[in-house]
Amino acid sequence: MFGTLEGTVDQARERRREARRCELRSLCEQEARIKQRVTQIVREADDERDWQAAGCCSSAQWLAQVSSSDYQSAARLSRTSSALRCLPALDQAMSTGELTLDQVAAAAEYATPATDAELARVAVGKPPSAIALAARTLAPPTVTDDQVLYQRRSLSMTWTRGRRELAISGRLPLEQGVAFEQAIWNIAKPQRALDKQAGTTLDWQQSAADALVTLTRRAGSDDNAVKRSPTTLIVHLSDDAPPLLGEFDHARERGQHDLPRSRSARESLR
Repeated sequence: MFGTLEGTVDQARERRREARRCELRSLCEQEARIKQRVTQIVREADDERDWQAAGCCSSAQWLAQVSSSDYQSAARLSRTSSALRCLPALDQAMSTGELTLDQVAAAAEYATPATDAELARVAVGKPPSAIALAARTLAPPTVTDDQVLYQRRSLSMTWTRGRRELAISGRLPLEQGVAFEQAIWNIAKPQRALDKQAGTTLDWQQSAADALVTLTRRAGSDDNAVKRSPTTLIVHLSDDAPPLLGEFDHARERGQHDLPRSRSARESLR
């Protein structure tokens, strides 16, 4: 066999590559159609309360048991299935394989009947993060949405591998998320620049993890004691006589943060 000359195209290899791309696209389309049918089944089961008949507490729990999946994946699929009730364009796009479940789930979280058709059009070929941003742009958040996000804030920490590895997962609403992200960036970016100069290349996830540890060490560098919130001094002014300045000092010495309202009660402090 003669090797391919430098600068020429190996036609056989290119045909194999194209065949793999075509097969992969076909499999993804098949998977999308299967997932769309799954969402239909989940809606039908939810309408007839299959989860209740099976002794489950929710449709997501029922789906997790039937499909042998983890609860979070089942909950996402259940939410997407419910949302697709009023999003026919996104539902149709997934049934034809144009959009995957991940794409539709990202769009469905913020889609409305008014933005459904437009999202089904612009989501083709885009990653879920870009689709979610487009959906939120078409349907801007309301005060109620922000309140819901704030209520969903969470942080979980679980030791794994024989308590040798701490797995961290959480979510933060906009303002808190921006503050946290900026703090991580402020630490990680200069450190990554130093690592690059030293010839060390880390994944961003590794740099972010190191930055989080640095942030926590800085927060506890002053002392290891529990930090208390600033004390608020509440002063009640009576009509007959205002409190004297000396009484503030006297109250502080005794740890009395709420000064009494009447003169007789104030006298009892002395």
